[in-house]
Amino acid sequence: MDIWEQWLRNNQLIVVSVFAGGYLVLAVALLVNWLRVRRLLKKYNTLFRGAEGRNLEVILSQHMANVSAALGRVKELESLCRKLEEMSIRSVQYKGLIRYDAFDNVGGEQSFSLALLDRNRDGVVITSLFGRDETRVYAKEIRGGKSAHALSEEEKEALRRAMTTKESAQ
Repeated sequence: MDIWEQWLRNNQLIVVSVFAGGYLVLAVALLVNWLRVRRLLKKYNTLFRGAEGRNLEVILSQHMANVSAALGRVKELESLCRKLEEMSIRSVQYKGLIRYDAFDNVGGEQSFSLALLDRNRDGVVITSLFGRDETRVYAKEIRGGKSAHALSEEEKEALRRAMTTKESAQ
């Protein structure tokens, strides 16, 4: 017998204990790894199963369809905004109002001149002259802040007020 065999026979308990300890360490390491893998599998299954039992592919597919629909709606809204902006250029954005007594025998400032202008300063000055026996209404076209017709002092003041104040478009 050689020396190693004799030593192994004399120390069998030690050798078996060392191998058993090694197997125990290996078993514990495998158990820890198995628990980690199990936790990861739970997370993986939850992710791919989804909240309502649907898999991730279905969820992502539906999400992409929703995103595409939202992008289509955004394009529609952008187009609508452009149309509204074009329309707003021609809408009344500036106004000027002056009330006054057109005649000496009528009080209460029942007569008025009203200037209504768009963004380009195009529009109209409307004047209403209130008297005891009759009321007259005049409209004069405004282009670029100027009238082709002669304006009264009150109409000029209404136009000046319109040119210096802007109504909120909100």
